[in-house]
Amino acid sequence: MTTRFLMCCAMIKKGYIKKSIRSVAGNDKSVIDIGCAVGKWLPLLSPLFKSVMAVDISATNLKIAKERHQHLQNVSYERSDMSKRENALQRF
Repeated sequence: MTTRFLMCCAMIKKGYIKKSIRSVAGNDKSVIDIGCAVGKWLPLLSPLFKSVMAVDISATNLKIAKERHQHLQNVSYERSDMSKRENALQRF
C-alpha cells in the first residue's frame, strides 16, 4: 500500500471528510458527487444540500446507487465521462 492511500484511510476514520463536507454544506446549495460509484456518500450529502447530482461513468454503478438510495428525493443520477469535453458539469 502506498503512503497516500494509508493517509486517506486515516482521514476517513477520523472523520475529516465528513467534517469538511458539513463545513461547506447548506440547504440552499447544490453539490455534485463525481465518481459516485454505488453512492457511498449520498446518504451524507442528501440531507445537507438542496440537491445532489450523482455522476459516474458506469451505468451499473448508477443503477446500484439508484436502487440503494431511492428514498433520497433530492438526488439525481447521471452517467457521464468527466474526461470528455461535454460532461455533466455543463448541465450542473
